[in-house]
Amino acid sequence: MLPPEPGRVPRTEEELLTRVRMLAGYTIGQLAERLGRKVPSETRRAKGFFGQLLEPVLGATASTRSTPDFERLGIEMKTVPMSRVGVPLESTYVCTVGGAGLDTRDDLDWVTSRVRHKLTRVLWVPIQGDPAIPLSDRRIGAAVLWTPDETEEQQLRRDFDELMDYVRLGRWQELTGHLGTVLQVRPKGDSGGAQAWGVDEEGRRAKIPARGFYLRPAFTGAAIRNALNRNTVRPP
Repeated sequence: MLPPEPGRVPRTEEELLTRVRMLAGYTIGQLAERLGRKVPSETRRAKGFFGQLLEPVLGATASTRSTPDFERLGIEMKTVPMSRVGVPLESTYVCTVGGAGLDTRDDLDWVTSRVRHKLTRVLWVPIQGDPAIPLSDRRIGAAVLWTPDETEEQQLRRDFDELMDYVRLGRWQELTGHLGTVLQVRPKGDSGGAQAWGVDEEGRRAKIPARGFYLRPAFTGAAIRNALNRNTVRPP
């Protein structure tokens, strides 16, 4: 069976999971060929490519908006490069820090934050990440849906509150990737000198280096294992 073509917006979780089951076992090259896309030749140019490849097939609608990828279902999709023994090889991007949202309480409070909104329901899609395997030959694994349990949410909230204390006070120079046990803030991808609106130490709007929230690999790996114990999506 060939990988599916771009599909309509899924109306239910079961509809979404059916499409994920069809992808399990296929290579990135097979799916890219099906969609008329070219696989990047280098890993450093592949940031975001796997997700962009899967989104049209699975019927994601959020595009670059800050809502979950599957807006109707409230589900965010995250592709996770995995080692041969099933360990995440890198941190997982959640959303940006900064921008106009910092002028409202919504982004400063955990309950109403974009971070929590993005992580309320996540579709983890493992992809082979062994650097010895060419990008086009890397296979898509068995996906799993995850909702943070009480312990996981407490871990996320504790880190979020600590990190946002730095944001509230405009202490951007002290906000480094060393902070946070499961959630961290660091420069966003390859943004280089990109900037975003934030708040300085005087409480005034100011331009600050673009940063993003990221899940540490150990937390992502534990979350996937916990979800697998409850609801594994396997190929038919």
